[in-house]
Amino acid sequence: MKFTRSLWVLLLVLPFGSAGQENAVPRFSLADAIAYALEHQLSQQNARLQAEKARRNVQEVIGIGLPQITAQGDFTHYLELPTSLVPAEFFGGEAGTFVPIQFGTSFNTSAGLTLTQLIFDGRYLLGVKAAQVVQELAAKEVRRNRTELIYQVAKSYLTVLITDLRLEQLHATLNNMRALLQQTELMHQAGFVEQLDVNRLQVSVNNLVTEVEKVSALRQLSLDLLKFQMGMPVNSSIQLSDTLREMDLSDMWNYGAADPERRIEYAMLRDQVTLAEMNVKRYRAGYYPSVYGAASLLVQSQENRIRDIPEGTWYDVSLVGLTLSVPIFDGFSKARQVQAAKTEFLQAQNNLELFRQNVEVEVRAARTNLENALRTLQLNRTSLELAKEVMRNAQIKYEQQVGSSLELKEAETTLKNAQAAYAASLYEAWLARLELEKALGILDQRF
Repeated sequence: MKFTRSLWVLLLVLPFGSAGQENAVPRFSLADAIAYALEHQLSQQNARLQAEKARRNVQEVIGIGLPQITAQGDFTHYLELPTSLVPAEFFGGEAGTFVPIQFGTSFNTSAGLTLTQLIFDGRYLLGVKAAQVVQELAAKEVRRNRTELIYQVAKSYLTVLITDLRLEQLHATLNNMRALLQQTELMHQAGFVEQLDVNRLQVSVNNLVTEVEKVSALRQLSLDLLKFQMGMPVNSSIQLSDTLREMDLSDMWNYGAADPERRIEYAMLRDQVTLAEMNVKRYRAGYYPSVYGAASLLVQSQENRIRDIPEGTWYDVSLVGLTLSVPIFDGFSKARQVQAAKTEFLQAQNNLELFRQNVEVEVRAARTNLENALRTLQLNRTSLELAKEVMRNAQIKYEQQVGSSLELKEAETTLKNAQAAYAASLYEAWLARLELEKALGILDQRF
């Protein structure tokens, strides 16, 4: 694809070192770091587990419509047989009076199987479809989480590389200033310069040492954050195999125009609209009748002694039947539920349209930020070259004793500021490129 040639703006992959070098510390390119994160980061694992849970829920809902078979058993011991009142005239007594009679057996036992089957319920079919949409939504959440994880790892990786560049610049300036300090001390001993010149250079060296220490500590924090984003223990040791180089970014316009269809969030919002629509239908289906079928097969035994039960007479009982449920009046409960579900459906549609409009704004803003970042990078690159030239001339003049140490210190400060500005603009340009790819919905296509 066109966008892959310079997808990462300023990254140039370097070859891996051998396994036996540098104490066998693992080396990670940006692609390696992202691949590791996708495998080990807990947030990505949780997203995959949620997708698996949604798949199981679909199976659970489908199972409701399958035949349900249950086994049942019943054992009753009447300590006192129940009494029934029988009209006395059956036994020649006075009409209108009753005679209490106890009849039955002390031990009643039954065992059997019952089969129930859903025949028709409009809410069931909608429930199955809704569960499938939820499953698709969970799968999309895995991709959304994947895109966000790629962005965070890439951003953290970039921060470490920028810090490395800053350290490289500071070490080069520090080494140069130390060499000048040694040379100035020799010139002072020879009587060519004053102690003030030595002191000024010593202050510059001390300031550079302090700044190197601060940036080194910041580098370790940035590396720890990267390992955290990767799902790696922060006390582990890693090295980064990529480095920062300026590359031609002119093909960034080949990414094409904003297209909400490429954003996984848009697809998720569409699923939300579908679910909201199904919710309306689900409440409406509550007005429809439901039909369930049932069949039972039982055996019963009635004995007066418990030891007679196994060898007693068992009687078969079997039945089949249908249950029809027709809702008539529910106090307008379902009508209110339908109205509320319609409101949620309209909200979901509005959210979808709002996101569509927002994507266009995001892409425009990302393109503008990238253009500005590239212009700033170009200006800071020019300023850095000029600052290097100023520093070189100031050093030559100082060595030839036609320039002052104050002029040299000012040139060193200018160079240091130009280096910091260049590194910052390099970071902003690379970050703007990531933001544009994220806004266009193509960031995760690189990996």
